[in-house]
Amino acid sequence: MSEEIEPKKILSRVLPPSCPREGVLRIKAKLSGTPKKWATSLSGTGFGKLSIRKSALHASYIKSLDLQKNPHDYINLIFSKNSIEATYSLPSPNSAALREIEALRLIFLCLCAMGQSTLTPQLSAATSNSLQSAISLIPKSVAELSAKNEELESAVAAQEERIRALHDEREKMARRSLEEARRLQSISSRLDSLLHLPDSFIDEAALEWLLSHGGQISISEFCSAHKVAPARAEESLDRLCKTGKIARVQK
Repeated sequence: MSEEIEPKKILSRVLPPSCPREGVLRIKAKLSGTPKKWATSLSGTGFGKLSIRKSALHASYIKSLDLQKNPHDYINLIFSKNSIEATYSLPSPNSAALREIEALRLIFLCLCAMGQSTLTPQLSAATSNSLQSAISLIPKSVAELSAKNEELESAVAAQEERIRALHDEREKMARRSLEEARRLQSISSRLDSLLHLPDSFIDEAALEWLLSHGGQISISEFCSAHKVAPARAEESLDRLCKTGKIARVQK
């Protein structure tokens, strides 16, 4: 009875600063056909580059490039008669399990396109291990999302409270502005009335005042009662004196 060999996995390795981190998955397999036939089957399927080197088919699936036009998000596959190797970029240290599943998915799609129907124990084990790793991430992801959700809810509540406070302050300022506008309008109306009362009206009012107050007049009381400026009241008395309608009495 032959011993099943677990697929050899190198979870990650650090590349030079200009390169992203990488994950590598190696699986024993028995593929039928030739690399040239495999390349023909995979042509036009979205791989950026297909090449045959040392009796193996090299297929590069590149999703994005960095600023130096080097592959940044990629999965490279090598198919040979007895093995399959996937090399894939790791955008973050926590993405190894999910990226491995992406690589396995691409391997299965390629095997289907190449007409390979043999599912080896090693490929089954690699799939099982990858799924197990991904499943183990679910509780952690749920906890992280829950904590993030609580944090966002607290932030939203704080912002809503701030918005309510700003809204209340805005309403207070609007009321104060309206009251101030009304006060200014009242002052403006009073000024207009003080400035535009005709002299004849003030003269008649002064005469009526003198007649009803025994010939005496208090400038401040008269101005307050008729909403006229003190200067205009004095001018009215001067006019009445000049026309002989009244005479000033020397005490």
